[in-house]
Amino acid sequence: MSKLDELIPLYYEHNELVKKHKKVADKANKEIKKIMAEQGITEFATHGLVAKVSVSERVDLMEDVLIEKIKELGIKGIIKTREYIDMDALETALYNGLISPVALAQAQIKKEVVTLRIRQEKKVG
Repeated sequence: MSKLDELIPLYYEHNELVKKHKKVADKANKEIKKIMAEQGITEFATHGLVAKVSVSERVDLMEDVLIEKIKELGIKGIIKTREYIDMDALETALYNGLISPVALAQAQIKKEVVTLRIRQEKKVG
């Protein structure tokens, strides 16, 4: 019996449990937050455990709106022009032979991605 004969079933079994437990934990998490919000509490202790809910605010800027506001203010030096590759135009140039893929080889980074998927065999019959 090879090590894989042991490891594959072990991994599969525990990974399936992780998925099931994550669903249960995520549902409980959502419900706990909802109940605590409804009760107007941020902390609750039970069975030697303490649950705390905190609310933090994150601010994301809408870049297109921000650019317009800066233009309206007329302040120079804040808005910059950035060069970028039009991937559709590049693809067309490559397809039409205007650029050789070999010429772009040094601009490529190849990464190896190893993925493991394990599933139960389909039962026949």
